[in-house]
Amino acid sequence: MSFFNRSLMNRTFPLAASLTVIGAAHAQAATTGVETLGRARFTVITPNLIRLEDSADKNFVDQPSMFAIKRDARFTGYQVKRSGRELEINTGAVRLRYTDDGKAFSPANLKASVRQGKGWIEWTPGSPNRGNLGGPAKTLDGVFGPIQLPDGLISRDGWFQLEDSRGPLLTKDWVETRPRSAGTDWYLFGYGQDYRAAFKSLAAISGEVPLPRRNTLGAWYSRYWAYTSDDFRNLVKEYKEHDFPLDNMVLDMDWHRDGWTGWSWNRKLLPDAEKLLQDLHAENLAVTLNLHPADGVGPHEDAYEPFMRAMGADPDTKQTVPFDIGNKRYADALFKEVHRPLEAAGVDFWWLDWQQWNGTKSVPELTNLQWLNYLYYKETGRSGRRGQNFS
Repeated sequence: MSFFNRSLMNRTFPLAASLTVIGAAHAQAATTGVETLGRARFTVITPNLIRLEDSADKNFVDQPSMFAIKRDARFTGYQVKRSGRELEINTGAVRLRYTDDGKAFSPANLKASVRQGKGWIEWTPGSPNRGNLGGPAKTLDGVFGPIQLPDGLISRDGWFQLEDSRGPLLTKDWVETRPRSAGTDWYLFGYGQDYRAAFKSLAAISGEVPLPRRNTLGAWYSRYWAYTSDDFRNLVKEYKEHDFPLDNMVLDMDWHRDGWTGWSWNRKLLPDAEKLLQDLHAENLAVTLNLHPADGVGPHEDAYEPFMRAMGADPDTKQTVPFDIGNKRYADALFKEVHRPLEAAGVDFWWLDWQQWNGTKSVPELTNLQWLNYLYYKETGRSGRRGQNFS
């Protein structure tokens, strides 16, 4: 499932300012789920989710984005009123009102009422979301106390506005920067206190949450320690002797040669790494390896030559191609030449430990962590198994 790129403005507007008078036009049943007026386009995705687009050039985006994967999601059971430059969309849960004044979205031309119990909550662009319960923190590295969480989907205010105006777009087989000419692209979740409806709406546009592999719900062993092959075998033996469950064995960064980034077995600690993986599998354990991929594939790596040839580069130069997971050729070479030999040896999934720069080199708006998570999930699902990533 896709991850959030949130940006909320911080201005407050009085409740009275949210009232717009619609003309005498009577309500009509919707037919397509999409309503356009002037420079604005509104797509009703669910009764609790409406996409709000504004483009002076009417350059609306139909490609899926990293957030909005399911562009065909529609709800047509709403009522629509039109009168001159006025438009009202009423889903039963959200009443959206727009006035075509030829200007970008603002509290003067766009308002919504969200049903909460027997009453209504008022929203306008820029409304503060003070009751937001917070979303996930990107990392806890270096955290030793309370931190400020970014906004998340669920709010006691009964609504959440998601910003996707610069979110990268998905192509048939990759991802690309959104055109600079593309305008505003917001998603208004209006759910009142029906938080389940909020999650259903998220799944409607971003895709259903995949079911994890069964073993990941079990017991894990993970410790940053320079274990040898025999150490790992003894750990498994002790778990069995104490009749304690164990389902996943994590090999932290000492599995590879010295360095922060590594792709080759540390034969000093794990001289029989391939046999170790077989033994762990014989004990019905899944195996994951820790990765810090940011330094790329250096000339000291076992897979250096095939990787460089796949990149169209000369391995005799002994140079390291800079890491760029936003480059399709780089990503294809990395998985085919570097990961798959290890997967063939018995690696079940990967522990992605990304803590470096935010955006990819090829697609700056695309975050490394977001795209890596997607690619590793996809990679581990190649053989027909459920995709699985630990990040």
